[in-house]
Amino acid sequence: MAWIEQALDANHSSTHPATTQIDSFFAYEPPPNHPYLDPKFQEELDLQTQSRLTAGNQIQLLPNAQSGDLKLELIRTARKSIWISTFQIVCDEGGKQFTHALIAAAKRGVQVRFLLTGGPWTWAFSGNCPNLMRERQIQAATMPYSYITNHGVVQLHDKIFIIDSKLAIVGGQNIGSWFSKKKVQDDNFRDTDALVSGPVTEDILKRFVTLWHLAKPNDHELELPDTRTTPEKYPAWLKTKPTKGLCRFVSQTPPKQDYSVFEAYKLYALNTKQRIIFHSLTLNAFGSPEQETLWEAFVQVSQKPNAQVFLLTNGPGFISNETIPKLVGKAVGYYFLKDVYASLHRTPVQAFGYPAWLHSKVYFFDNFAVAVGSFNFDETGLVWTESSLICLDTQFAKQVETMFREDLKDSYVLARP
Repeated sequence: MAWIEQALDANHSSTHPATTQIDSFFAYEPPPNHPYLDPKFQEELDLQTQSRLTAGNQIQLLPNAQSGDLKLELIRTARKSIWISTFQIVCDEGGKQFTHALIAAAKRGVQVRFLLTGGPWTWAFSGNCPNLMRERQIQAATMPYSYITNHGVVQLHDKIFIIDSKLAIVGGQNIGSWFSKKKVQDDNFRDTDALVSGPVTEDILKRFVTLWHLAKPNDHELELPDTRTTPEKYPAWLKTKPTKGLCRFVSQTPPKQDYSVFEAYKLYALNTKQRIIFHSLTLNAFGSPEQETLWEAFVQVSQKPNAQVFLLTNGPGFISNETIPKLVGKAVGYYFLKDVYASLHRTPVQAFGYPAWLHSKVYFFDNFAVAVGSFNFDETGLVWTESSLICLDTQFAKQVETMFREDLKDSYVLARP
């Protein structure tokens, strides 16, 4: 394990990726007849993930503080409803600001529902924020938390934010200053969400209602929206150039043997020609058929001539982050890095260590298809609920390319053992 010690202890000032390496990665342009644009591929996604392709959506990337700031603005202007699910709220300055904004919205007649995961994460960090919501007549619910064998506990991990049933924000960001106040290069979380409006919001709404009913089975006020798949329209949507506003929302509930996010990412990888770049808090590609078959699909891409697969992950970032003690950060970095290196062993996949706390979960296939969600590529996907917005949109892809270029310039090459 000496190489892990080197990764944790080395001075990384001279190990940033070269600009030529970054430019080479993004120089690849997907062909006009790409498999993602084949109606049969999209219909296979419908079948394997129980989701649908929708057209006419508007999408915007929301990195770091942009997401937290916009959520507060939307809460203040909401007219009818605010529906939120989150893995975690930290009752720090940002968490309290968020809570009081929700209370003010409820006071002016907006219907507010707030769904939070259960168990130790809630007890340790949420403080009095959920209680404040309940005291002010906000419907705040906690997802059932249960232990299962082998892979841990069942937890809510979807991050969903819906305003007036029209606008939605989804992605990886939890609630609180620690998560949402990163501006440039500081010690807070590096995270990513996406803002979306259009038909796909109906599917995000449907997911929230499904999760809410798991926590509140006797609440009959919310009904599942009627969403219908229209594959007969796929050929016309997919041949329009430039590709714009094509999105699907994929979710999974592992306790029900539903691994749809795994399936969606695997299908995209199997139909990828040359490029994959993705964020993952850590990487553990082994221990289950779901992890291993998805990783095999990624490795197959990396083994193609002139192909490249890049992983941006944590490791050295944990010890350069002042939010936790250095020794604790090193221990966590060591714990994560051993799984990263075990997964990368004998593969051409190149890993980069982000210098702060990387929590973002964006997957970018062939510099074209973008997935922004809550999914970490490790064993948590086997038990935690997850969701992902997957879009084919040329302008959105350009936003994501810019983001990854900036992330790579800030990151360190993780040396091979």
